[in-house]
Amino acid sequence: MSRGVSIGIDMLFASVITLFALVFAMMSSSIISSSSFNALTRINEQSIAIRVIESLCLSPGIPADWEKNISVTKRLGLALTDGALYVLSKRKVEIFFRNFTMGQISSLLGLPNGTYILKFMLKPIFSTESDILELECDEIEGGFTSSRLVVIDDSLFIFRVYVKKVS
Repeated sequence: MSRGVSIGIDMLFASVITLFALVFAMMSSSIISSSSFNALTRINEQSIAIRVIESLCLSPGIPADWEKNISVTKRLGLALTDGALYVLSKRKVEIFFRNFTMGQISSLLGLPNGTYILKFMLKPIFSTESDILELECDEIEGGFTSSRLVVIDDSLFIFRVYVKKVS
């Protein structure tokens, strides 16, 4: 074989290897960026869920007596005005689960409307399934759940917030 043919075959072989390496790098980059994006989405859902549940459980809202006239509500909070941590107002909880839409709740919690799917559940520790209060747009698959043990009228409840970023 002549030297020119040998160099041509070597160049062809090197080009094929380079092409495979380039394709592999592009595919790996796509997979890594996709998984990084998913991880960032999960972290964001987690931080929103924690922020929402802490805001609802630790703050009475603005104004603190918003349950007397819900039209003046600027920020939602379910805590008693002068209560201990994680002690919720029964009246505020009832209004929250029965009178607000998800759009109003998102807005009053400072979340952009339509950006997140939210679900709220309040379940008594020592009671039947019929006592569970739920508020949701749709069934949520995926997302993040944050839970807190709360007290309402001397009874223990599990309060859950589910958050999922809209795709």
